[in-house]
Amino acid sequence: AGARIAETFQAADMNGDGKLSRDEYPQPRAFADVDANGDGFATLEEGRAYVVRRRDGAKSNPSEIDR
Repeated sequence: AGARIAETFQAADMNGDGKLSRDEYPQPRAFADVDANGDGFATLEEGRAYVVRRRDGAKSNPSEIDR
């Protein structure tokens, strides 16, 4: 799953700056949750942390998976 996240991130990084703006992010509605430090960009690390939080939250609360 980690490689898939990196591939998706790289494909979405249209300007090649190593971070995704809200416009570049594949799921714009989730962007605020991914942009942990609120700088207006999502890094690969923030994206990975978001996926882990979602996965761990879904394990403890199955209804979270549908959000």
